[in-house]
Amino acid sequence: MSGAKTQIYLRWGVALELRQCWFNEGQMKQSQNTVASEWMSKGLVTVNAGDSLRKCYQLMKDKQIRHLPVVDPQGRPLGILSDRDLQRAMVRTSNSPDWIQSEGSYEFEEGDCAQDHMSWPVQWVSEDSNLRDVAQAMLKSKFSAFLVRGSGGYAKGILTTDDLLRVLVSLLEKEGSGIGLKVGDFGPEFLNLT
Repeated sequence: MSGAKTQIYLRWGVALELRQCWFNEGQMKQSQNTVASEWMSKGLVTVNAGDSLRKCYQLMKDKQIRHLPVVDPQGRPLGILSDRDLQRAMVRTSNSPDWIQSEGSYEFEEGDCAQDHMSWPVQWVSEDSNLRDVAQAMLKSKFSAFLVRGSGGYAKGILTTDDLLRVLVSLLEKEGSGIGLKVGDFGPEFLNLT
């Protein structure tokens, strides 16, 4: 069966054209059987509940990550600290105009720690959770990360929107996948669809 559907998305002054053709039966079965453990990020970087926000910020920056599980002394997750949580906790320290943001123009309140700003309770998926179900749960809940539960209630990994984008890229790169993505900077004439 063949068919095509084209949609145009406009965001940040850039037009995205997403063309989706129908998958063949083999591709559908493969994508339906993909589970969380195949795409999760392993080797979690965690912080303690009492760690300062400055330390958490520096760790995210150094490791180039956007989510830090916050753990208790036994290593069990209590919540997740995201880059958005840190942005909300930042306090402006300079008199620069709003549109000028430099590294030193924002800081954290003295004494603020990870547990004060983390999201909780922890959102979990099992390692054999169907990836499509996980993606739908992320869309519905507006959470950008789920911890993947291992034995004993400990986190075995984390599945983020970045991981799901890796899945999308993998599908787009497969020859004959039937999905095409075109990104371009289109001028006003592009929007005149007459």
